[in-house]
Parts: sequence; structure tokens; C-alpha cells
Amino acid sequence: MWNALRSIVILKLLDIDSFTTSRKIRNLFPDLSQDTLYSKINALASFGFIEILKKGGAFGGDDRREYKLTIEGKRLRDKLIKYNIEVLAPEIEKILKQKIGKIENPLIQDKEEKITDFIMEFSEECKGMVDNETLKEQQAVIKKLLENSL
Repeated sequence: MWNALRSIVILKLLDIDSFTTSRKIRNLFPDLSQDTLYSKINALASFGFIEILKKGGAFGGDDRREYKLTIEGKRLRDKLIKYNIEVLAPEIEKILKQKIGKIENPLIQDKEEKITDFIMEFSEECKGMVDNETLKEQQAVIKKLLENSL
């Protein structure tokens, strides 16, 4: 599950119009070795989802490579975002139950406030990646899922 989520995070970070440095990607995954991360990036590139720009010369370390989404990568990212609620629903529910169990004073927020906060946070994360109609559909699905979970 974590490998798939890391792929989604990488696809979410990259843009179709501009390149992103290796360092920016590495900063998202400080727990991964460079070899593991670059294997994941190379796998995404081998499927045609990302383009790799190799820089030569004076650059050293992480900044020798830059990455951007291909058109196929953008399609995949948009599709994953559109359907992520269905796929991740059990994980979201598990995380919510863990977080709710840790709340010592349940009177601080009522159920509706928690749902609204979660939807707003999710919407911020997806802003600009999908059109407004898709985002509204996702918000409705999340709200229904959360109402049934809490």
C-alpha cells in the first residue's frame, strides 16, 4: 500500500509544464534510501508517466536530474485522484478511527466540524489537480463516507 501511495505523491508533486528537482522529491521521502526512491522514479519513467532530464556539468548530488509529468502521467494522476476515495476508503476510515480514539476531549469538535475540516483539508490537497466538478463529487463521497464512519 505504501509503495502505491508514494507513487501517487510523486505524481502529485510533478507538473506537466515544468521540471522538478530530485532534491524536492527526496525531501518528501527522508525515510527512503536514494536507491529505493530512484527505483520508484525510474519505474514510473519506464511506463512513460514521467520524463527525466539529466543535467551534466557543474551540478552535483540530487540536482543532476529533474522530472516532469508526461501527458500519460497527468492522465494517470487525474484518474487516481478521481477514484482515490474508493480505493483508499478503508485506509481513511482506519486513520480516522485512530485519530478519533486519541482525542481526549470529544466536546472540542462535533461530528460536523470534523467532517468539514477533513473535507477542507482534502480539497486543499487536490486543488488544481482536478476540475471543480470532480472535486465536488469527491467531497460528496468523502462526506458520505465520514458520516457513516463517525
